[in-house]
Amino acid sequence: MRTFLLLASLLFVSSMKVAAQADNHQLPGCETSPEGRHVIDHNLDAKKLDKMKVKERLAWRRQVLDGLIAKYPREFEPYQLLFYSLLHQAPDEFIELRAALVRRAEENPDDPFALLLAGFVLKGKDTPESIRLLESAQSKAPDFPLPAKELADEYFWGKSADANKFRKHLETFFSLCPGSIDRDMQFFLAKDPALQPKVAIALRARLEKETDPKRLEDYSVLWGLEFRTRPPAEHDALRAQIARDLNKLQNLHPSGDAEWLAFLVTGCKQSIASKTDVTVLEDRILREYPSSNQASAIVQDRWTDTHPEPVDQTDTAAWANYQKEYEKAVRGWIWNYPDGTYLQRYAWFHTIGGDDTISERDGISALDDYLTSVKDFNPPNFRQSSW
Repeated sequence: MRTFLLLASLLFVSSMKVAAQADNHQLPGCETSPEGRHVIDHNLDAKKLDKMKVKERLAWRRQVLDGLIAKYPREFEPYQLLFYSLLHQAPDEFIELRAALVRRAEENPDDPFALLLAGFVLKGKDTPESIRLLESAQSKAPDFPLPAKELADEYFWGKSADANKFRKHLETFFSLCPGSIDRDMQFFLAKDPALQPKVAIALRARLEKETDPKRLEDYSVLWGLEFRTRPPAEHDALRAQIARDLNKLQNLHPSGDAEWLAFLVTGCKQSIASKTDVTVLEDRILREYPSSNQASAIVQDRWTDTHPEPVDQTDTAAWANYQKEYEKAVRGWIWNYPDGTYLQRYAWFHTIGGDDTISERDGISALDDYLTSVKDFNPPNFRQSSW
């Protein structure tokens, strides 16, 4: 592991040199490039990472992100993902990364991208300097949206919170990226009701031209935004619009994977579709992807719907019977869904926590399995109050 980290550090230093020599006029846009997005979506897919143990996961993320930085040195997201990976799991390397990016800005004071990176990594460590660097990046490249994003974040939290400055940078970002579905900026957008309708209109216009199934799943963001920006009297019309959207989406991609079908189910539940329509889609997931996590979620939800908890909190016999039925169901889920990481690692320990009839031996065995999973798969968090 130490050998790999040394090689990774050497690759990162090399990437820094390549990035410093890159065209300073080449700045990232509102989103990661399609090429970089493809690598991140496929190589750092959460389901893939979740199967890896802590050390293996960190090594793989480092390998993928260092490779992305070497190939696309002017993309922001790979640095961002690497920063947070090291922050939580490799504090020494995290400090080295932060120092390298600050040094890069010092050596390239006219490069807005270098200033952005340094301002980003100094957030929480040296807030005044972070803000200075981000504002400098914005002044040198007014059409560069990412400094506005990071400044909105700076002015939303903590001692530097300033509602007027936050709103200013939020509006700047969405003026440059009107249809953005950036998760952080969508969270901030909820704080500016006047801006939300404009973003909803821009996002719908953008999605109506989209064909990539992964990006089309962003309709779920749009639907939530539209419901928040319309009065209740218009919600029936919105549900009808969602039904039209779903019809278009199903025609665009009639054969989708379990994730795509689960997205359609979510849309159906928000539309004018009947409960029968939802059930038909769910049954399709169960039929075509019977071992998927999406199928597991449907089966568990249906069990919960058909097995309500006892109403009388003092009815110990009813609760004991419910507990045994639930344990039987969980054992079945563990057997039927081997890819369900929560089921395989933690569910049984949490399930028997309220069962006094479990033997000491079985309880200790469940605890040992639980602790082994925590050790193997849950990364330690080295993050401190100050980065």
